[in-house]
Amino acid sequence: MRILIILFLLMLSVPCYCETSGELVAKCREYDGKNITLKGEIIGEVAKRGGNAWLNISDGNYGIGVFAPISMIPVISHTGNYNAKGAVVSVAGTFHRACSEHGGGLDIHATTIKLVNHGYFFQHAIQSDRIRAVLFLGLIAIIVISLYHLKTIKGERRNEVD
Repeated sequence: MRILIILFLLMLSVPCYCETSGELVAKCREYDGKNITLKGEIIGEVAKRGGNAWLNISDGNYGIGVFAPISMIPVISHTGNYNAKGAVVSVAGTFHRACSEHGGGLDIHATTIKLVNHGYFFQHAIQSDRIRAVLFLGLIAIIVISLYHLKTIKGERRNEVD
């Protein structure tokens, strides 16, 4: 009997794995208060508050707030922004649909955070079709300005003759 109780308790403590943040948001009532695991890119800055920190992770669908002790957060070289791909982490913790501790927002209180891979900087390639569009629109603007200028000069000459 003790073995069954121990096995049951172990089953409750094993985190559910969410395939996507979309699944987590869509089934938020089902996951509320449960231990979950979610993998995603750290986006934005890590906000440190006392001995704790907030970070946002995104798998491309939704950004989910993660609350954790600073000591639990791995060394992060890059967070996701326009010029960088953020570090990817796997977060395990308790999911809260409406966290009473943090103003009613949806969040995860992390119990473990594992670094999956480091982020990196990258440069955006200039797209040739955009360069052509800029040149074409610039040419149109020059033609319109020139025609307006010619019309203005002719109008001034007519006024001088009268």
